[in-house]
Amino acid sequence: MNLSNFSKTKKLVMGKLREVATLLLPPLIVKIIKKMMRLLGIPLGYEYVGVYNEYDEAVKIAGFYEQQDVVQAKAQKFDPSSISLIQKKDIDEVEKGIIAAIFYSFSNTHSFSRTIIDFGGEMGIHYLTYLKVCKSPIKWIVVEAPMMANMGRDKWIGNQEIVFTDSLDRSSISDEDIVLLIASGVLQCLDNPYQCLEKMISLRPQFIYLDKLPILQNEESDFISVAHVPHQIYGISYKVPVWFFSSSKMMNFFQLSGYQVVFEFIVPTYKAYLNGKLLLDNYKAIFLKKIL
Repeated sequence: MNLSNFSKTKKLVMGKLREVATLLLPPLIVKIIKKMMRLLGIPLGYEYVGVYNEYDEAVKIAGFYEQQDVVQAKAQKFDPSSISLIQKKDIDEVEKGIIAAIFYSFSNTHSFSRTIIDFGGEMGIHYLTYLKVCKSPIKWIVVEAPMMANMGRDKWIGNQEIVFTDSLDRSSISDEDIVLLIASGVLQCLDNPYQCLEKMISLRPQFIYLDKLPILQNEESDFISVAHVPHQIYGISYKVPVWFFSSSKMMNFFQLSGYQVVFEFIVPTYKAYLNGKLLLDNYKAIFLKKIL
C-alpha cells in the first residue's frame, strides 16, 4: 500500500471509529479519547462549540480571523521557493474543483481577459494549483488581509503574474474584465459575509466559484459557531468564528443578484462537529454564472 492510500485509509478508519465511539461510549470516555487523539496528532475534523446569532459574541470567545500568530503560521507553511515540490504533489479534490472552475470560465467567456480574483487566497496557493496544469499567461489577483497581502508581495517579488491587494474596490483590483472570482474556504470566516458578497458582485465577475462552504439544507437562517482548528493544519491550534449558511437564503441571494448556479458538488473535507455531535458530513462547492 502506498503512502497516499494508507493516509486515506487511516482517515476513513479513524472517522468510523469516532462515529462508533460517539454512539456507544459514555460522554466522559469520549472526551478522554478525543484528548488522547489530539495529543497523538490524529485529525478529529473541525470541532465547533457554541451557537451565536451575532459575530461579536463569537469574537469574544475566539478572537479575529486575522490574528497575527495565525497569519504568520500560514505564511511560514507556504514558500514559493519550494514551488517544484508543491507542484509534484497529487491534485486533491479541492484543487480539482478550482481547476474545473478556471477552465470552464475561460472556455465560456467572450472576453480576451484572463484576470482572476482570488479572495482569501493566502500566499498564492491557488495560483500554484493553476500552474500545476497550465502555463498560459494569466493575471492572478489575491485579495487578503493587510498583513497577509504584505507577506505575499514579499514572497512573490519579481513575479508579474500574481498581485496582492487588501481591498475589493475596483480601483485596487483591475480595469480589465474579471473572468472568475474564487473564494475558497474563506466566506464563512468573515464578520459580514453577505456584505462581502455584495462587494464581490459589484465587480461583475463573469463567474464565481465558492468552495468549502458549510451549508445547511434544513435551516432558514444562518448562525455562528466557534471553530477549534487543530494543530496539524497550520502548525498552530487556534479558534475562529465561523458562519454556517442557510442553503435557501444563499441561493435566493444569488438569484436576486443576477447569478445562476451552473453546478454544485460536495467537497470532501473534514467533518464538522457541533458541540460534540456530527453536524455536516461534507462541505459544498458552488459555481455561478452572471446572467444579468
